[in-house]
Formats: sequence, C-alpha cells, structure tokens
Amino acid sequence: MASCSKKNTKIDIKQIKIFESIKSSFDNLPRQQRRKFTVVYGTKNGDNMAVKFGICKISWDIDSDWEIEALSLPTKSDLIDVLGSGKIAVNKWYDKWKRSDIKGTSRSVFSAFCDALMSGDDPQSGGAPQLVGIYRTGHSKGRIPHFRVTHKLLEQTYLPYFSTYSISLLSNSNVT
Repeated sequence: MASCSKKNTKIDIKQIKIFESIKSSFDNLPRQQRRKFTVVYGTKNGDNMAVKFGICKISWDIDSDWEIEALSLPTKSDLIDVLGSGKIAVNKWYDKWKRSDIKGTSRSVFSAFCDALMSGDDPQSGGAPQLVGIYRTGHSKGRIPHFRVTHKLLEQTYLPYFSTYSISLLSNSNVT
C-alpha cells in the first residue's frame, strides 16, 4: 500500500504504519463481521513554523478493497472532509454559516457541526460534539487540557469521541 502523498516523508511513514496496523487488525476479523469503514488520520512532523501537517483517509469496502487518500489542508479555517450519514446535514448547516459574519473561522465550522447534530436532520447522528486539535507546537490536544466549548448557551468540557455515523473535520490555519 502506497502512502498518501507518495513522497516518502516522515508523515508518509507514519501514515503507512497506521494503515498497516489497521489492516492487520482488520485481517483478524471473521469475514462475516467485515463492514465498510473509514478512518481519518492526521499527524504532523516538526514543530513551530517548520511543522508539516498531513491527513489521510483510509477506507475499506468489500467492492473496492483498501483505499488511502491524501486530504488537502486549506490555507484558512474550513472543512477538510465530511463523512458518514450526517454529511448532508453538516453541509447544509455549513452553507448557512458560510454566509454569517464569522465565515472562514473554525467557529463557523464547529457551529455548523453542532447545529447539524442539534437539528436532528440525520437520525443516526447525535451526542455531544467532540474535538481533537493538532497544533504547531506540543502534542495533540483532546484529553488534557480539554477543549472548552460554548454552544446554545451550554458550556461543557468535551472528551475525545469518535462517532461511527458522522465526522466533520476542520482546519484552523491561524492556531499557534
């Protein structure tokens, strides 16, 4: 399996290791338990202004077998990809937020995600919205410290969570 970018960088090497680990685990599943799935993997190499980010989508489907795809990172806060049964709902709400006074910010992307969940437009998506951050400096954030999010006048601390139904990814190029 080739890496996402085929440039053989440290990011590509990480992506290959993640792919191999997923594939090895998957190969041990009984055939009747194998179902279509996608994993999105984001990583970085370096620190501060020399940091390089990479994100890829690793998928398996009985018809197409394994696929690995590099996802482009925007130069400003924007959606990277929307997956799952909630895709239509997230895109609908994001279109509304793109016309707001906070368009082009990570707040607009996250607000669209929250509104899609709260709307009930997709009955298979729900629960508390969750965040994981990868920054130019230090380690990824998701557990400690927790993100503080205020949405619909409710302030909560969210823990990392991965939904099998809907995931929306955002990029905030202004994070330091």
